[in-house]
Amino acid sequence: MSLGGVESFALKINSTKLPFDAYNTAKAGINTSTSLSSSTALALDASSIPARTYTVQQGFTSLAKIGVGLLAADVLTRQIYPNQKDKRLHSLAGGIISGVSSQIGTAITGNKFAGIAIGIGAGVVAGVAKELIDMQGYGTPDVHDFWATALGSVTVGITLSF
Repeated sequence: MSLGGVESFALKINSTKLPFDAYNTAKAGINTSTSLSSSTALALDASSIPARTYTVQQGFTSLAKIGVGLLAADVLTRQIYPNQKDKRLHSLAGGIISGVSSQIGTAITGNKFAGIAIGIGAGVVAGVAKELIDMQGYGTPDVHDFWATALGSVTVGITLSF
């Protein structure tokens, strides 16, 4: 099987800790600028790479922050859109998407604020996507639905930053 000029490629990993970014890749001694020829084998000793740990306490703390953010978003949404349950649901959905995506983004990047940016972005993109679907005749498009979704996303993102 040929993959970009590489006929066969073997990867030997001497540890279960894998590098997630260029810094860890360089630290592990992998030269990513070297082009690989056919039958190239690469030995990777990743034992010196620090593992990214996520403790149970951090998980509960993040879950509590997401909960506080969802409550704050609900209060704000009720103030901006009184008696509109639909807007509260949009805010809740945006907050949940933002909270979950932020945790995943933080785990992948190792950077809390990059993870939060990913989470807010995911919530906003979900709001845009929902309104685009509504415009195709599957619902009633409403710019205020988007703003409610974005409000939930940003509010949860802000609470996660503390």
